[in-house]
Amino acid sequence: MKLLAIRHGLLLLENQIPFFVLEKLFSLTIECIPDRSHDVSLTDFGNDNLKKKVNTSDYHVLHLLHQCYLPNDESWEGKGDEDEIEFPKKKFRFPSASDLDLAGVKFVAGTGEDMFNVKFDKPQGLSRWFHRARFEIPTLSIYDDTEPLLRNLIAFEQCCLAVPRYMTSYGFFMDKLINSAEDVKLLENAEILHNYLGTGEEASDLFNNICKEVVVGRFYFEKTCEAAGNHCRELWPRFMASLRRDHFANP
Repeated sequence: MKLLAIRHGLLLLENQIPFFVLEKLFSLTIECIPDRSHDVSLTDFGNDNLKKKVNTSDYHVLHLLHQCYLPNDESWEGKGDEDEIEFPKKKFRFPSASDLDLAGVKFVAGTGEDMFNVKFDKPQGLSRWFHRARFEIPTLSIYDDTEPLLRNLIAFEQCCLAVPRYMTSYGFFMDKLINSAEDVKLLENAEILHNYLGTGEEASDLFNNICKEVVVGRFYFEKTCEAAGNHCRELWPRFMASLRRDHFANP
């Protein structure tokens, strides 16, 4: 419990100490350890992915953790000029998971550790009349410490103009996707959410409150959300989804 409390304290935005101060304190501490078997560094967390992203220009521990969550794919839709798009470029209503399900969209759990690797694939050609669109979203496990982690990363993005607001966009995206406990259950059945909080209402409340009074700025999932919203408004996918659900749900 002490380790959990310490980790929680280290991630609070108001507790951040400049990295150069931490490095000086760390070096003084290491020098007092007798008979060290090997050299250790402040950024030696035993995480290979983290080591690749450690930068001497990181402001503090929370910034280092934020670097860990940045997208890995250079071709991802969110890459580009930070000032190119301000949200919303044009107003559109992004449907919830339940609305997308009624429109015949199939939710699929994404693979890999990149939580921003969200894809919406719509069938093309003749197959569009018979096959379902796919919404691929990486798996997210929700624990008791998930909300404070997301809140502090989002707060850091809000306070520092030089940091891209990836976590803010992710929180806004999940808020629009999840409106109720039914949406949580739907994503749980698709293995996209692993809810360890307890009830679906608790998970729904987490995402519905995570971006209140938060400035999104550039929304990195705009193209994906717009494609899903346009598909949801089409009549044929809804008709085929209703046909499968009402008449072909079982043998």
